[in-house]
Amino acid sequence: MFQPARFWHRIASLVYESLLLLGLFMAATLFFLLAGHLFSPAPPPRILLQLWLALTGGIYFTWFWIHGGQTPAMKTWHLMLVDRQGRTLRVSHAILRYLLAMAGLFFLGAGFLWALFDREKLFLHDRLMSTIILSCRPSAPFNAGKQKKGNHEKQDTRQNRRKSRGPVIQNPQVDKDLVNEIKKQADQNSHDDTPATGH
Repeated sequence: MFQPARFWHRIASLVYESLLLLGLFMAATLFFLLAGHLFSPAPPPRILLQLWLALTGGIYFTWFWIHGGQTPAMKTWHLMLVDRQGRTLRVSHAILRYLLAMAGLFFLGAGFLWALFDREKLFLHDRLMSTIILSCRPSAPFNAGKQKKGNHEKQDTRQNRRKSRGPVIQNPQVDKDLVNEIKKQADQNSHDDTPATGH
């Protein structure tokens, strides 16, 4: 069962996400400069580059949020973004959440630090958009192996108990005939051992 993700797990996911975005932004910057050089030898205005990177980040987050609710970093940390009904975000919903998150980041990270004071530990943009980041961590393999081992031990115990009770009668009718044959043989032996008497 899913539950709200812890604050520090979300922060760790954001740190990892920033490393992934660094590589993405470097590639996007290189593409932007090369494309701009085709139209003009002069370097493009800095504001255009910033808008281009913001658009690149928006496409990145929106795509993953509407397709499963998990970015690569969120998958690594077993996190999932959904709305209050547990559904994946719509396109408009994801875009607006991205814009609010960017605004909270530019205001000295106030939108993220909001979670320290929120009653549900939500980021400000999640509070405003009625979204929530859930923890979807799978069961630990150790526990699964331990449970499997316990099941094997129980099965072995049951088999040992059956062995201690003696052989299991597969066909009751055959066993009954065997008992009757033994009784008949015993009666015959008893009759042969009786001494003959004269008349």
